[in-house]
This record gives sequence, structure tokens and C-alpha cells, in this order.
Amino acid sequence: MSPWTVWTVTVESNIPTLKFSKIGEFALLSNAPGLSGHHERTGGYVFFYPPVDLTGQMQSFLIKNTGATEAMLHYFDLLCPDSPQICKGKVASKEGLLFLITIVPAISNNRDYQSLLKAAELEDSMKTVFNDLLKGSQPLIGTLLTVACPEVAEAISLIGFDWVFIDLEHGSLSIQDAQRAIQAIGNRSFTLVRVPDGTPENIKRVLDTGCTGIIVPLVNTEAYAQRVVALSKYPPLGERSIGLGRAQGYGLNFAEYIKSANEQTTIIVQIEHRDAVSNIDTILGVTGLDAVFIGPYDLSGSLGLLGQVTHEEVSGAISVARSACARSNLAYGIYCSTTELAKKEIEAGARLVAVGTDILHLASASRSALENLRGK
Repeated sequence: MSPWTVWTVTVESNIPTLKFSKIGEFALLSNAPGLSGHHERTGGYVFFYPPVDLTGQMQSFLIKNTGATEAMLHYFDLLCPDSPQICKGKVASKEGLLFLITIVPAISNNRDYQSLLKAAELEDSMKTVFNDLLKGSQPLIGTLLTVACPEVAEAISLIGFDWVFIDLEHGSLSIQDAQRAIQAIGNRSFTLVRVPDGTPENIKRVLDTGCTGIIVPLVNTEAYAQRVVALSKYPPLGERSIGLGRAQGYGLNFAEYIKSANEQTTIIVQIEHRDAVSNIDTILGVTGLDAVFIGPYDLSGSLGLLGQVTHEEVSGAISVARSACARSNLAYGIYCSTTELAKKEIEAGARLVAVGTDILHLASASRSALENLRGK
């Protein structure tokens, strides 16, 4: 039996309130009052109320960080309000928005302390990555990044989007722009990069940026999907070539990266042509795919209804793809131009939703502010 308890905790604001539920007893303490936190790097502690007795125990938390800028990257202190005991915490692993926090009594020179930390770091069941979230029931909300501005990318992640869709297929973004955006986003949001196409050069160079995964456009056949997977995975599962880019820590984290890359790298293909819809079942059967992403606009064009994404024929094709994903138990995503459309897709079962673009959000907010000030 594991010597610790696992909780899921969500940070929901800049001065966060932590809501949590015990795994196996979901929602048991989801409304517990007074549980709040600040991080060491912002000068605070994590306070537990009602009091939590940590004596002789280890607790582990999965923290979703949507508010702080540099929070919880290394070590932090814990203080129980009804006890003078200060405990130490360590981030055992981190992936995107999620941090595995290990809490033990502050006895760093004790062998038991070190063995517990080591056990936590090796506990595979406590390691959450984007692919695990795709298999869950909660939708992952993102938006498109289309401008070469790290500040915009950083702001998007600070707002709290689960993931950022970095688009290299359309627009002027380069791979270097994508990497700078990924660096600016840090661990606040997951990053999926849409490559221009599924060539070996595009796939390997983009994956070497350290993104969470790739989205490959216009995949219409099983053979193309198989090729995408092969180019995205290291041998023996594929034929991805070995480089020493940012993903590998420029060579400093090479061994660690290649050990987990095949499992953790997210591979998504786009269903955005009538031929892809016709071949949907065979495409979804390709081993190694983590999700598909429906492209309503190109799909409408392939049906002779360019831009008419709500036309019944386009909606019917999307429904075919949705149903196939449900049968195969594979997550699907989709781009939505409005929050209203996004809500409908989430209700229909979408796990990966991209809402609008950076420029459209800027324009919408600017227009709204101007119209309000002018009384329109």
C-alpha cells in the first residue's frame, strides 16, 4: 500500500483557492473551506485548514497552476496553522500546467525522508501528462497563437488556457518563433504546434523545440497517419532522428528525455477533408495516435461549401467523425470561432477545444471597450 495520499488540487486565481478531491473518493472534500496557498517564490507558505497532520506521513498533490507566474518550480515550505511544524515540499515532476508536489516532514537528513522522495519520483501512477488528460472527462480549452510575440504567448498562458495552439501551417510564424513562444509559456500551459505538413524535417524540428506535441494537417489516409506516428517516435517504435535541441535540454537532459518522449509526446492528426471522413475508422485505428482534430473550415471547402461550417452537410461530416471517435475511444478536438460553438462541441464530447485566435480575442476586446465608451 502506498504510504501517502494523493489529492488533486486546482489553483484558480492569482491569490489561489485550492479545491481538491481525494482520488477514489471524488468530491469528498471539494468544498472544504479555508484551504488556500501562496508559494515560496512569492514569499508565502501553503496553509491547510482544517489542519492536516503531516507527522510521519507523506502527501502528494497534483497542482494545476493557472495564476502564478513563477510558482512551484522547485522547493517550498508548508506550515500547518495549528502546529509549529514546518514541512518541506518538492516538485517531483512537472508537465505543462500540472505539478506533482511531494510533502514530507522536515527531516531532510533522515534516510526515510530521502527514500520517500525517491519513491514518489518513481511512482508512475502519479505522473500526469497531457495524453493522460486527453483520456479524461474534462475538456481542455485552448486558443490559437498566430503572432510572433512572446509577450502575447505569455499573456495567454497567464490567463489560464489549458493549452496553446501554435500555428505554423498558416501565417508567418517560424520554428524559432514557436520555440520562443513555448519558452515564454513555460509550464503554465501545454503547447501543441501545428506543423506546415507531415514531412520528416517539419516533425523532427518542431518536436525538438520541447513542445507538448504536434498537430499534423490534412491527414486523409491510414498510411499518412502511420507515417506521422513513425516520424514522431524514437526507435524502436518509430524513426525519429536524434537531435540535441531544447526538448533534450540541449544535450544536458538527453537520456531523461528519450526515456519518456515516446510515451509523453502528443501526436494529433487533423480530419479536415471529405476523404479523411470517409477513411475515419482506419485512421483512428492507427497505433500511437493520441487524438484527432477536426478542421471545420477546410472540411467545408472539400465539400464545396467553403466557410459554411454550420451547413447541414458539413455538420453531418463532423458528426460522422465524432461518432467514430466515440466508437474508438479516441479523443477529438475542434476549432470553434465563438464560445457558444465551443460549448456545443464540449457537450457533444470534444476533449480538446480551440476557441478563437490571439488577434480575434484582441480585436473583440478592443471593439467591446470602444463601443462601450462611445455608448454604442
